[in-house]
Amino acid sequence: MLLNGKSRGEGSPLVLIHGLFGDLDNLGGLAKSLAQHFCVYQIDLPNHGQSYHTEDMDYQSQSDAVIAWMNTQHLETVTLVGHSMGGKVAMAIAQRFPERVTQLVVMDIAPVDYQVSRHDNVFNALHETQTVTLDNRQQAQSVMNRTIENPGVTQFLLKSLYKTDHGHYDWRFD
Repeated sequence: MLLNGKSRGEGSPLVLIHGLFGDLDNLGGLAKSLAQHFCVYQIDLPNHGQSYHTEDMDYQSQSDAVIAWMNTQHLETVTLVGHSMGGKVAMAIAQRFPERVTQLVVMDIAPVDYQVSRHDNVFNALHETQTVTLDNRQQAQSVMNRTIENPGVTQFLLKSLYKTDHGHYDWRFD
């Protein structure tokens, strides 16, 4: 199983890795700017965007998936840019496969174990949406607004809601 991705620009390879609940388009503005100097690859991590879903969601599995994707793209070494959880994945790659990373840029995360659960309300809201059949985006938003106070967070999450072939809505992340 391979990661979903796209590329733009020319030059040395640079891989952008999004954060939790995101997808390859989250860093689109950065990709556009960097494509003037690099061949920029944007990827969907497993359980995100249009990549495959799996039970394995640890940083080792995520970094293995990125390395497998790099191998299929014939990318021996890359610059990695990771945001939030993507930064943790990028750090895992740099630690486990240092010979594959020419530069590492990590945004909005540190190489420590966080002891505070900052996203419990998000997880609770997403679990709530799984208890009903979602017939439209407004319904999902209404369910999530019961738990999530910040409308920007809800809007960010709704970017990953899509209409299935059966006419209902589901999440692109697992």
